[in-house]
Amino acid sequence: ISRHTGGVCLYIKYNWQAKITECTSIGIMIWWLNLEIKNMKRKYKLVGVYRSPDKQKTPEPVFIDFLDVEMDKIDKHDNYLIMGDLNIDWLENSAHKYKLQEIINDNFFKQIVTQPTRITSTTSTLIDYVVSNIEDTTATTNIKLKISDHESIEILIPVPHKI
Repeated sequence: ISRHTGGVCLYIKYNWQAKITECTSIGIMIWWLNLEIKNMKRKYKLVGVYRSPDKQKTPEPVFIDFLDVEMDKIDKHDNYLIMGDLNIDWLENSAHKYKLQEIINDNFFKQIVTQPTRITSTTSTLIDYVVSNIEDTTATTNIKLKISDHESIEILIPVPHKI
C-alpha cells in the first residue's frame, strides 16, 4: 500500500482466472479485497486483508470489529481463503488474539498457518494469516522466496479429481 504502512501481495497460478469482486477499506490502514478465482474444476473466494501495525491509527478493537462485519457477509457455502497481514500475533496470549480466534471459529473457519511469519533477531511472531473453510488446505512458510521482512506463505488447495 505504501512504504509507511505495508501491504499484502498475492500470487495466483497463471492458469487460474481471477476477478476482483469487492474492495473495502478504512482509509489506507485497513483493507479487505475480495477476489473470485477459478480453474476448470472449481471456484474459490480469495480475500486479501491488511491491517497497519500502527496501533494509534488502527487499534486492534477497530480492526476486529471491521473483520467481524466483513466475515458476517461471507456465504459459508463458498470455498474461502482469507489471508493477509493482520498484525495480531497468533502465538501471543492476548485478548485481541482470542477475540480474533473466536470470530474465525464462529464462522467455521480455521487458521492454517502454524509457523512464525515475521522473524527478526529479537522477535518471532505469527502475524500473517491464512484462514480457510476448505478441507485439507495447507499453508507453509517458504523461506526460499523472501521478498519482504515477512516469510512467504505457500498455500496448497486440494482440487477434486474425477473418478
